[in-house]
Amino acid sequence: MKRHFEDLQLGSIELFCLAAEANSFTAAAQVAGVTPAAVSRSISRLEERLGSRLFVRTTRSIRLTDSGRTFFEQCRQALTQLVEAQQEVMGAQAVPSGLLRISIPTTYAHHRLLPLLPRRVPHRVCAVPADQMLQEALGKRMQDERDLLHEVGLREAQQDLLL
Repeated sequence: MKRHFEDLQLGSIELFCLAAEANSFTAAAQVAGVTPAAVSRSISRLEERLGSRLFVRTTRSIRLTDSGRTFFEQCRQALTQLVEAQQEVMGAQAVPSGLLRISIPTTYAHHRLLPLLPRRVPHRVCAVPADQMLQEALGKRMQDERDLLHEVGLREAQQDLLL
């Protein structure tokens, strides 16, 4: 994929959208943490790159031109999608999610594992549903896929040594 934007152009588009939403360079500057002059210069550079006026400016107000309104609607959608994509990826990294498959003997799970779950894995912190595949047979491995298999007890070879 070839690059279509310079590093500063996306920032200029974001400032343009802020100014269009607020109908003010000053309000956009406050939200972005820059000066109104920086917003004005950024939008002027954007207009120059596009070859079209985006705002009609007076000393006291700004308003979108027809091409500015069209550009704003498209850019607002694109920026919203970028923010959502970023939040989705960041959220996926911040909170564990997915299915956790556990194969563990029933008695051990009831006495050792289940009492820990509410304290250690609160639902508001972790979005992992526990598919508790509790099984009675010790040492018998499940044929289907499991994320965690915990066996409790002695293996046959170990039991023979004790006899």
